[in-house]
Amino acid sequence: MKKNRHINYRFALLFAGLLCFGAAQAQTSSQTLEGNNIKALFNADGQLFWDGKNAHFEVPKNSGTKTISAASLWIGGLDSKGDLHLSAQTYRESGSDFWPGPLDANGKITEQTSAQFNKIWKVTKLQIDSFKLGLGVPQSIMDWPQAAPYIDKDKNGSYEPIKGDYPDIKGDEMLWWVFNDNLRSHTETKGLALGLEIQASAYTFNCNNDDILKNTVFLSYKIINKSLETYKDVYAGIWADFDIGNLFDDYVGSDSTLNTFYAYNADGFDNDTIIKSKSGDYTYKGFGKMLPVQSLTYLQGLKDDNGSNMNMSKFIYFNNEVAPTGNPTLPAHFYNLLRGYWLQDKSLDYGADGYYGTGTKANFAFPGNINNPNEWTELSAKNKPGDRRGLGSFGPITLSPGETQEITAAFLYTQASSGQTNRAVDAMKNQVSNLIKNYKSNSLSPCTALSTCSNSSTFCVWPGDADNDGKASVNDIFNIGYAFGETGPERPIVSTAWMPQTALDWSKNLPTGVNYKYADTDGNGKIDSADVMPLLLNLGEKHNKGENGEQATDADPVLSFDFEQDSAVAGRELTAVLRLGSNNLPADNIYGVSGRVLFESGFLEPGTIQLAFSGSDLGVSTDLIVVQNYDFVTGSLDFGISRKNKSGKTVKDIIIRWKYVIDPNVAGNKQYHAKMEAVTVVDANLKPVTVNTRGDEVRVAAASLSISKTYRDISNSINLYPNPAQQNITLDLQNNRDARIRILTMQGQEMYRSLQETGAGKITLPVNHFPPGIYMVEIQTAGGRAVKKFSKL
Repeated sequence: MKKNRHINYRFALLFAGLLCFGAAQAQTSSQTLEGNNIKALFNADGQLFWDGKNAHFEVPKNSGTKTISAASLWIGGLDSKGDLHLSAQTYRESGSDFWPGPLDANGKITEQTSAQFNKIWKVTKLQIDSFKLGLGVPQSIMDWPQAAPYIDKDKNGSYEPIKGDYPDIKGDEMLWWVFNDNLRSHTETKGLALGLEIQASAYTFNCNNDDILKNTVFLSYKIINKSLETYKDVYAGIWADFDIGNLFDDYVGSDSTLNTFYAYNADGFDNDTIIKSKSGDYTYKGFGKMLPVQSLTYLQGLKDDNGSNMNMSKFIYFNNEVAPTGNPTLPAHFYNLLRGYWLQDKSLDYGADGYYGTGTKANFAFPGNINNPNEWTELSAKNKPGDRRGLGSFGPITLSPGETQEITAAFLYTQASSGQTNRAVDAMKNQVSNLIKNYKSNSLSPCTALSTCSNSSTFCVWPGDADNDGKASVNDIFNIGYAFGETGPERPIVSTAWMPQTALDWSKNLPTGVNYKYADTDGNGKIDSADVMPLLLNLGEKHNKGENGEQATDADPVLSFDFEQDSAVAGRELTAVLRLGSNNLPADNIYGVSGRVLFESGFLEPGTIQLAFSGSDLGVSTDLIVVQNYDFVTGSLDFGISRKNKSGKTVKDIIIRWKYVIDPNVAGNKQYHAKMEAVTVVDANLKPVTVNTRGDEVRVAAASLSISKTYRDISNSINLYPNPAQQNITLDLQNNRDARIRILTMQGQEMYRSLQETGAGKITLPVNHFPPGIYMVEIQTAGGRAVKKFSKL
């Protein structure tokens, strides 16, 4: 293209009403890759590594140091009239050029479709391996979209996991999403849309023993022209705002032979820097003396008009400032940068900063060896360090209607053992060379493998056994409470079934040495209140671990269960409190309490048990996470209470208060006892605290309608399925007749009651309108009583 060629730059009109409409849209969905040494955020509208406020390309993971603040696809070209069409994003401060969702055959998309695709799908190799072994269908495989790549087992052209189809991914974990440039007018660049659909994938190889793969994130774009326009002089590439720790002291460079551009620290020490704003201060953590290099390498570029793969055509940088070498603000500015020119169509010149150079045109900024002072680098030019942004691009090409182009890039982090920049740059180029070789030879292999679980395997978890002690008990609430809010790798199969399940170790352990992965009882990669559900479902189940305890003395605080009334009436409310310690003998640094209150069989009415934390020394309800389960037949109330902020409390009195209703059928004129057993108290380090325990008794007065009954447990003769359930549950009563059925929440709210007695056999009940959670099904017949539990998804 000639330097001074005339181009008609037509601006897209922007109406105030459209701005208001756009501002009201739902927040863009995001997803994270963090299986290797990098934690990187991706947004469904194509924005990379930026959440609107903070940067999220953190390396090493969980260190607080970052090397890229934001990145995005840029693409522009001319239509048949010479008008510029341009799509690009930086920080979306003035708006957007890209939105979630695919375009239809006419190159259009509705707001509704965009909202439906405001999502990034994530799947792992372990999940796929588990699925292929017949261990169940993970939700990630079930939800995988038809438009994403998949293995079509029966070749019928439809994605159907139930028939064996599964995602076709690269690496050990992969994200997939789709976005477009034609939902609304462009408010970032003010350019005209091209009518593009971009299918994106990002993936990592979680290879902790491979210095290259563990520090690399891969990104692929499939760019589809859904318009009827043939675009000429098209350029495309990835823009990246490199910020190596401290964002104000960076240099950039390039190596066209490796299709690579990169950033590094300009001096010998990378200090912290604080950015002050009205919304608060933000600290960019420096790397100190261990100076890294962050590179972006193109592994596949656009194809030229002859169908051949192109090498990177241009590399140019600009600074975060208002200047001829600063940020673009007009469509022409963005397009000129894509072409390798400065904002005002001035060529990149060899030497100095590239703007005030020798007058010799250059295609690549700072391509020299930083160890050679005679070659053109920022070091040799002695440029002023700054907040650098870089853009490597391909072009020019022609983009026809329906044509597809692809770009694949690798974001590689390199740090020399000496911490010196020049050695890190040399190491980076060697690593890039090896990465390109292995990519082209298809030699990049995933590193995670599915291990076969057994009862004794430390690689496996049992859903509900959060402390890995061999059983699902109320004690497990302590680990859930301690690890509350933490995140880590999802299990390949997200199931609540009581069976050993493969799980990768998380990056942290509890104070007891137990890995956080055990507290993620539902296997979804995050520890929250939902992890109580598998614990409840599997309460009392055991595998092959053991247990131990310690005998209390008079010097230890007392944990007591106390009725607040001396007498009560069948069918009426009864209250009780759990107390720990006293003013004279407090219990210090307490984090949680669990145990069992053993009533007499059939004493409490199922579903009537309520909790209250008013006056609790352990904390208010928002500080705590609770699990409890009442067995009507045995009369046992299992409970567990834990704080969830990793800090303990001094307890001198009440921990929790219960309200119950005494079952209307219990006999009157009788004393009923409540005994404490299986008690565990832990401190903020999850270490056991030795306590004495004490129960209580209450007298139930005679009631005119009170009838004394002894119930036979018929739970083993009744089956409930499916569990978990989504639409319906089926009760197989077998030979049990004349059943009355109730469904209750764990808090006692009645959700269903049968209007008449049922016959024997199978009964199907709809539960699709129930909120997600755990429910009890109470079945009472003339011959006995059963209580079953199920989980509603």
